[in-house]
Amino acid sequence: MALQIDGGFGAPFADELESGVRLAANDPCPLRGWDWISAELPPLDYLVPELGLVAGAGPPHLVAGYGYSGKTVALQALALALAADKPVWGAYRCRPRRVLHLDYEQGERLTRRRYQRLARAMGIEGPVPALYVADMPGLRLSPSEEDAWRRVLDGFDLAIVDSFGAAAPGLEENTSNAREPLDMLTRATASSGCRVVVIHHARKPGADESDLQYAIRGSGAIHAAVDGAYVFAGKKDEPTSVTQIKARSHGEPVEPVALLVRDVGSESDRKWGLEVVVRGVELIAEQREASKERDAARVDAALAERVLQCVTERPGLTTRELRAAARVSGESLTRAILRLEGKVTVRQERDGRALSNRHFPNGWTGGQ
Repeated sequence: MALQIDGGFGAPFADELESGVRLAANDPCPLRGWDWISAELPPLDYLVPELGLVAGAGPPHLVAGYGYSGKTVALQALALALAADKPVWGAYRCRPRRVLHLDYEQGERLTRRRYQRLARAMGIEGPVPALYVADMPGLRLSPSEEDAWRRVLDGFDLAIVDSFGAAAPGLEENTSNAREPLDMLTRATASSGCRVVVIHHARKPGADESDLQYAIRGSGAIHAAVDGAYVFAGKKDEPTSVTQIKARSHGEPVEPVALLVRDVGSESDRKWGLEVVVRGVELIAEQREASKERDAARVDAALAERVLQCVTERPGLTTRELRAAARVSGESLTRAILRLEGKVTVRQERDGRALSNRHFPNGWTGGQ
């Protein structure tokens, strides 16, 4: 019995295959034996170890984010920090890298302004020769342009493509062919060792889709084609959660983190600088709870003012009458009266055989 290999090669299973035998005459991938399979693996190189962001040649990483999630500014902060030898997101000290940012979406003014503000907040005063930007390049994510991509990536350690849809116009994202531009990037990095991070838009998962994989817009082939995949989720004016949902090379996904994107002001310009800082993911729940408490406090304050107005206009209202006039529940009225301590006096007065609580503005007398 012989192992049949396309291209005319063949050998008995019991015999060792000749080194360099290939699947087909035009296929650059050789068959490898046990010596290669069992050899010790070299350690992984990382752009940011704490994020599981693997460096070197290989499939691209994908960053998918909702609107207002800060995905682009976070990647710009990461790029600038790596190029300028600063801590990424104010926390992760990494090796300096040469970075290329291919901007297909923001435009030169916004991209440059953000880099300038980020640099001020990082304390960068001199030039950053390891960072380059391509503003609205004509190069497209197309298999036909693989040779051009190979040349462009040469000499860089990291290339950021913003965004997938803008760099591959006309691509049908919901078909299995959506992975072809990503597979092309995988091949194009082989000679340069430059890892590509592709920014992509996300959609919010439906009620029955709790798995964040479904947040990646388009076909599942996109998720299948990448090495690491990250979802940025957040609402405007809230911290952003960063969750790694795929870690092919790294192994297990890293723990989620929270990102704060905030202005850094000067005496004359409140938007002088811009910083992206990382925090524990619990910050998101804490801030949401604090926001709920602030909202509840505002509601209670408005309710108390309404109760005070009713009592002032109609002194002596019973509890039932006051609830109806102010349009509040019994529990809400109790909170309002406590909040109005010193402004509203509650008196028990007999009405026939029954006692009723009646409400008066503080200091009110029947003669007024």
